[in-house]
Amino acid sequence: MERGAGGPGFDMNERVREPEWRRAAQALLSGCVDLGDAGQRLALLEQVCRGLGDALYPDFLTLLAYVGENGDAQACAVVASTLLEGLRSGRIPSGRRQAWGGARQGGAWRSLGPLEYLCAQQEPPDAVSWSEARFRREGQALLRLLGSDADTRRLYIERLMALADDPLEGGLSRQARSGLRRMAQAWGEGETPAAVCERYLESLAEPRGGLGALAAGFRR
Repeated sequence: MERGAGGPGFDMNERVREPEWRRAAQALLSGCVDLGDAGQRLALLEQVCRGLGDALYPDFLTLLAYVGENGDAQACAVVASTLLEGLRSGRIPSGRRQAWGGARQGGAWRSLGPLEYLCAQQEPPDAVSWSEARFRREGQALLRLLGSDADTRRLYIERLMALADDPLEGGLSRQARSGLRRMAQAWGEGETPAAVCERYLESLAEPRGGLGALAAGFRR
């Protein structure tokens, strides 16, 4: 991916009104490359997230996915190493999402990082507007981006497993956490990004627990 067009000063709000992913991705990458310190690069990503706000966090995911899909190895490694700093410091750029059953919990919210946020959007109410095709495309791109750095990949797999094993993680349903576990296992075993994404979709397609599982049992 070439540097240049847009530059680090590119107005992200303008990009939201007129999505020009190539220009925005180049601007983000230019900023990351120009900042030699991982902490400064992470601060840049955090600034982009704050500028977009929670409602437009999915646009940030699309921006990262564009880098993962179109960037060369060096470009992906620069952004992945920045996200690694976020994983190590507990500052991974995240989006707030209403907790599972949040309406019954007084509107509780949880913060989710890029990959798990994308996964959560496959469930209601977001599933109405998020197609499986978009999940596959952006999910595979994010996996390629995160996997371009071995340490980032390792720590993100650990992150997914921790989320999957946390019964108090209100931002994700039990079925979603099961899907994250399958993804992490497949990713750790070296399966392709396409196969890793399918593991999550397969988990969502299974009958839900509780009354749903009981009803499925009677149907069999």
